[in-house]
Amino acid sequence: MASVAASPSPYDALGKRKRSQSVESCGTDDDKSGSPLPEGANKHDSNSDTDSEQEASEGDNADDENLFVDDNEHFDENDMSLEDELDPDAIYCEAKEAYPKLPAYDPVFSEIENGLTGIVEHIIDLVGRFPCKSTYVKNFRAKAEELRAVPRPQPMRIALLGDTGAGKSSLLNSIVDVPNIAKAISSGESCTATAMEYCSSIDGQREDFAAEITYYDEETAKALLREHLAHYRHNAEVQADWDDDTRQLYKRRADTAVKTLHALFCDKEEMSSLQSAEEMLGQSIADSGKVARKLQKWCKELFVQMDLNTMRTVRRETSSARAFREAVDPLLQATSCPTQPNLWPLVMFVRVGIRRSRVLKYASIADLPGISDTNAVKVNAANAYIRQCDGLWIVAPIGRAVNSTTVDSLYAKYGERFQDNIAIICTRAEDEINSNLAEHFENEKRTTAAYDKSAQKCRDLQSQLSKAKRGLQGRERGAPTKERKQKIRAVQKAIKNIEKQKDKADQDRLCNLVEVRNRFVSSGLERELKGHLPQGKKPTIFCVSNAHYSSFKGVAETATKFQLSAKQTGIPALRKHVLALAAPALLTALEDYVQHHFLVFLKGVQLWVIRKNVQGAEALLDLVRQPQKSLPTRFNVYRKECHDLVAGKLLTQSTDKIEGFVSEAGTKWTEKIHRFHWSTLRAFIRNSGSHSTSTCPRTSWNMEFWGKAPFSLITGWNNIKKLQSKAITKQVDSIVEELSSMEPALRSQPAVTNLEMDSFYELLKGHIAGVKNARRDHQAVFGKELENIRMDASGSESPTHHFVIAMQPVYTQLKADKGNGYVKRQEKVMYDYLTQKGEACPFDVAFEAIASAIESQMEQLSEQLEKQISTILEEIWAHFDGMIDPDEQDPGEQPLRDELRGFLEQAVPAFEAFREGLSRINQKKKTSVKTEEVDEE
Repeated sequence: MASVAASPSPYDALGKRKRSQSVESCGTDDDKSGSPLPEGANKHDSNSDTDSEQEASEGDNADDENLFVDDNEHFDENDMSLEDELDPDAIYCEAKEAYPKLPAYDPVFSEIENGLTGIVEHIIDLVGRFPCKSTYVKNFRAKAEELRAVPRPQPMRIALLGDTGAGKSSLLNSIVDVPNIAKAISSGESCTATAMEYCSSIDGQREDFAAEITYYDEETAKALLREHLAHYRHNAEVQADWDDDTRQLYKRRADTAVKTLHALFCDKEEMSSLQSAEEMLGQSIADSGKVARKLQKWCKELFVQMDLNTMRTVRRETSSARAFREAVDPLLQATSCPTQPNLWPLVMFVRVGIRRSRVLKYASIADLPGISDTNAVKVNAANAYIRQCDGLWIVAPIGRAVNSTTVDSLYAKYGERFQDNIAIICTRAEDEINSNLAEHFENEKRTTAAYDKSAQKCRDLQSQLSKAKRGLQGRERGAPTKERKQKIRAVQKAIKNIEKQKDKADQDRLCNLVEVRNRFVSSGLERELKGHLPQGKKPTIFCVSNAHYSSFKGVAETATKFQLSAKQTGIPALRKHVLALAAPALLTALEDYVQHHFLVFLKGVQLWVIRKNVQGAEALLDLVRQPQKSLPTRFNVYRKECHDLVAGKLLTQSTDKIEGFVSEAGTKWTEKIHRFHWSTLRAFIRNSGSHSTSTCPRTSWNMEFWGKAPFSLITGWNNIKKLQSKAITKQVDSIVEELSSMEPALRSQPAVTNLEMDSFYELLKGHIAGVKNARRDHQAVFGKELENIRMDASGSESPTHHFVIAMQPVYTQLKADKGNGYVKRQEKVMYDYLTQKGEACPFDVAFEAIASAIESQMEQLSEQLEKQISTILEEIWAHFDGMIDPDEQDPGEQPLRDELRGFLEQAVPAFEAFREGLSRINQKKKTSVKTEEVDEE
């Protein structure tokens, strides 16, 4: 695309600041110094380390040439690393990968940003050199500070979910392009249920690597201790008929309780060793109250010793990855024989800032193993985090992905919530690539043309090799004449050459076999997940090899007989996917800047420069103020419509069916109560309705009782989304219409003939764009929150599910019950609770909670939108007021007016050139989309 800078030299005339272009260095870590950090957590510590740098060699297989950045490839200096730690063995890095061919990564994108911010900088400079007392100048000077850089959208948040050992940590290391950065944090038992977010930087970060560790508050920590104590006691109640997984689960939870409490209170005599800790917890089986009170007392004392800041955070910063691990490990990992209290069990959340990772500039990636943890406190924390996420990656080993119940259940639960931003990442693509797998795919005729070609080449070369070796053997049996010796040497040389060719062919065949298996697994997943997707839509799937990618980072050689190229590992494609997901928000941010914020700013400056005195100004100002007066009424009407919508379209349709839900739940309970031993029933109660035995797979009573209720809500959800959008659009369109009618209303006023109204009308269009953008952003947030609420009303259980919460009172009552006649009392109490009528019925409670949650979001978000639009309307009035000169002009303003007037003669045409450049980018985007659609057809 031709540069928009060709128009009246905006770069030279407007003081555009050219950004230097550089390429990130490849590398990992070459830190040879030990960590200078003292042991323990100190909230005031911030540490750095220095490390040597060496030039890394560049290179990769020829298959990767399309990944290398062209000479003209666009880079933003913000994407460049500072001082990368280099490893001479690292031969590949993400800097070699080209940005996707999308508008947000077009070189013109950066030219527009730099050109417009250059205009802002020049205006700031003029205001500084020619100061005046004007309040209006003070205001647009403050606005200029906000516009010195194009606002970047918040990086999208992507959560990683999967079973233990699925390869999430290795995937993180690969995707952020920093080997072993996740190792120290994910290897400890302490972090198996802690949200770990990896981002480009933490506020105030100075070094390349930083970690901010947030601890639970004291009350939550006490709840965590109560859970551990209960887990230990429950293990004593395990029954023989329970399945192995459940018995192991109870045993594992009891062991974790001992280790956790020993780590926290090892300075107490009763907890000085694992054995003494277990003895103390053993006392809780007979008298849990006494032990619980002691633990609560110790917890309070521990928090006094921790002396955390008000945010309950501890921070570490280093300049190298190795020093980072040494600094962070002691805070997050268990030690075998602690002598001082370890705080890792109380870690709630960890943010890791990696300034050298390019992909993290566009997306934060979080490991959320706690989503399947059995500890309620940690599960709640993980669930709260995932509700804030914009994307989800389900991680599973490629060998088990197709038949994985974890993959299926997670996709069923989160597919609709994340829609196009959910993906399945199949790890260990290099595993089990052998002759048996090749034979299987060949027999099933599931191979690709590339594989068939490479396999045939291997067979041909093997045939040549066998023939050459037979010939060699024949010559070696003959008399050793000079001529024969020459021929033998020639054959031996030919054999070595064939063997070399065969090794290369075998390499290609095995790499192609990886691709065959990748396609096979992808097809299987598409088939298995078909029921969770709209008709015709396919899941997004990536097959990756973290082990083979790490070999390009100089970490370790692969254990396989072949080596995938960097491209074949799938990691570059996954990073490209992240950049593609981030691109629309980047383009939208620039559009908002150009069409709203900058346009309004520039026209506002122009209006002040050419301000004039007019008669009848008050009447004009009152006309411009009218939209402000009608705004509260419009939003009150919207909120009333929302209330009626929820009550009429959601509650009424569902509550009419409550009687049937209640009857069905009562019948299910009556059937269940006679199926299990009393100890099994008690286990269900203890776990709030979830349990499994050898004869009964994992079951959730709550979701069985909830039954068909989610299906009754489907129509309601669709109605709410459609009618809410219609309601808010109606009110915002009315505001836009009122603003649009301002121009003809003003044109009819004789007093405006002396004013430069064309610039004001342009400014007005910018503000109208701002109103529309505010509605767009409001709807995006509301849609996300509505999906969060829908998840809490679906058929998948979670701690925040509204029916699960509605059932908690009966579980609390039954947990306290014990003694003879327990089963009969349990049967009656549960049946009565499920089948009761009126407001206390759990179905009524759940539906009311769903409605309340929706209304609460509507109320909260509408208030934010009203405030945004109110600010815009106030700015419109202020700009109009600024173009009207008072009766007596301030002579001190004239020098600045003169300077700005001369500058605007260049700035306004340059701005129009940049707007045209943005328009061409958008046109390019539309053309690209149409081309993709044609290609798909």
